[in-house]
Amino acid sequence: MKPTDSLVEVRPHVYVSKHDPGYYRKVVHYHPLSADAHYEYALYLFKEGQVNSGFRHMKMASSLHHRQATHWVNQQRTSSLPPTPPKKFPWLLTCLLLLALLAFLVAAGLLALSTIQWFDSRHTVSHVTSESVFERHASTELEAISPHPRPMGTPTEADVLPVLMVQNAAERYEQMHGAYPSTDQLIGDFPNNHLSFLPSGTAYTLSDQGYDLSSSPAVLPRSLTQSDLLELHYYPTPNVVTLERGGEVLVTYPVASGPKPPPTSTVLTRVVEPLGSNGAYGSKALALEDGYAIHGTNDPSSIGSYETGGCLRMHDADIDNLFSYVAIGTPFISEPEGLTPPYATFGKSLPTLAESDQQSKQEKSELSFSWKH
Repeated sequence: MKPTDSLVEVRPHVYVSKHDPGYYRKVVHYHPLSADAHYEYALYLFKEGQVNSGFRHMKMASSLHHRQATHWVNQQRTSSLPPTPPKKFPWLLTCLLLLALLAFLVAAGLLALSTIQWFDSRHTVSHVTSESVFERHASTELEAISPHPRPMGTPTEADVLPVLMVQNAAERYEQMHGAYPSTDQLIGDFPNNHLSFLPSGTAYTLSDQGYDLSSSPAVLPRSLTQSDLLELHYYPTPNVVTLERGGEVLVTYPVASGPKPPPTSTVLTRVVEPLGSNGAYGSKALALEDGYAIHGTNDPSSIGSYETGGCLRMHDADIDNLFSYVAIGTPFISEPEGLTPPYATFGKSLPTLAESDQQSKQEKSELSFSWKH
């Protein structure tokens, strides 16, 4: 196929039409570390009314140092209101809105004047001014706003987590390999242990449409929204790692880190006891790109410090808690300095998942790991 003005080459000999409804999503799929791709996709999602998904891609663009995205994200972080998309009003629409506002104010003024005249005619006086009513209303609204508001939408429930864990693994596998995995491919031996196990009560099977995924009890349809896949985030100022979906923070863990935050990347491998049962890397590790990793430690007193060589250390209990949920291919996003995560739905620990008989048989490795410890 020859390229034309309406086609964009996303990979050698692979083209996407600009007229394709899924154009922006596909560009992000083929260029997951392109700041411009995530920024343009975010604007498209905002236009379509998908605010949470747009916010997620705007944050991704910001983490990849997109100037406009960073400015917008910082504005949202300093605001106590839920995230709103960047507004682009056409000039004519702006004029119409201003005229409508002016007409409303004139009508309200006339109504107020007639009301005052009616009260005067009855020789009554009202001591409740419009200012006092506004102040009381504003005070009530401010009291209802949390300093760290949850994202818009229903918070994730514990029953949904097993499905989210498997869904994330299947979708990340497809992003890497171009096809959805079988169960055996999901829970293979190291280094193909995309998951450690399938949660008890969760059924995953391949189908003509991709895959079928269910659990007991039933899960809300929102739980199967692809734009709400799991992501790891690191916030350098409070020195914490979070697991998030669609802008919602599920859990927050304290970590030890280095003077320079790890770059945005993805989870490459999952390892159990990378240096033995009492090694410096602790009980488990999620290896990232460029020699970085999120791992446990045999020095728990270091948690909270900035003394590592670049890796993120966690308490062994915390990495054990997180490890089961995070599949190979899950994005790791390093947030800008100065940001703090919102309220975490599950606080400082995720619910422990019940394991089924379907699980990886070997997650240890004979390889010698040398990360930026």
